[in-house]
Parts: sequence; structure tokens; C-alpha cells
Amino acid sequence: MGEESYYIDRISEYIAQTVLNENEKEFNQTILYGADTDIATIINAAKRYPMMSKYQVVIVKEAQGVKNIDELSYYLERIVVYANERSHQDTAVSKYQAYVSKAETLTVQASGALAFASPEILQIDDKRLESFYSESNELMHYKRAIDEIMRQKAHTLSAS
Repeated sequence: MGEESYYIDRISEYIAQTVLNENEKEFNQTILYGADTDIATIINAAKRYPMMSKYQVVIVKEAQGVKNIDELSYYLERIVVYANERSHQDTAVSKYQAYVSKAETLTVQASGALAFASPEILQIDDKRLESFYSESNELMHYKRAIDEIMRQKAHTLSAS
């Protein structure tokens, strides 16, 4: 993880330093920290139109700490639905076909990035999970997502 996070930091620094000039950064660059933000805040920042610039830059540092990350799938699903609707309106327009491809690629990448948690959560027995909930109010933010994963437990093959 150390080398990977190093490159992620380098790339985000490069974007922060080069995409916008100093005057544009004041209105068009938002830097958020995962532990201090949630998906809705990130989405709202990304939806803003650039002011006197070509780009609106949103950088999320330490993104693994984003609250209610499970809601990301809802937004990704909406992007895929929109792209599919546009592509079906006129199948001759190649840019809409490209939208579908990009949306599906984004969904696969996000799913892959979030996939590490499910096998770990599925290994926790129900009583222990309930004790975690009672010990930590912060964990209650993730209860719906964890419950959704746990519903799949009966349909998941064990490692042995």
C-alpha cells in the first residue's frame, strides 16, 4: 500500500498544481479529506460548474475514510442508467455508446476498489457484529451497507 499511496499522492499533487492557474483555484478547486466528508458532499462539489475556467477540480485525500461510501453505488447506477438511455435514443451517435462504455468501466473500477471489505465482513459472526454496533456509534453509519453484505452470507461460498 505504501508505494501505491505514494503515487496517488503524486498524481493528486500534479493535478492540484497544473490543471488550474492560481486565479482559477480559488473558485474551482476543492480539496476534501475522506474522514471529514461524505459522498453527497463530493458529488455536489463535482457537479458545480467551473467559474471562469474550463475545469472544476475536486480532490479527495484519504478517500478510504469517506463516510457512507456505500452510497457511491447509487450515483454510479444513475450514471449507467443515463448513459444507456442516451445511447438507446439514437444508436447511431457514437458518443453515447462511448458514455455507456465509460460508465460501465467506472462502475467496475469502483466495485473493484470497494470489493476488499465484503469478504472480511462476511467472516464476522452475527453476535460479534452486534457487539461492535453496541460498542461504536460511528459504526451505525455503515449498518445499512453491512446488513446488505450480510444478507449475502448464506449465498457465499466459504474459503475452505
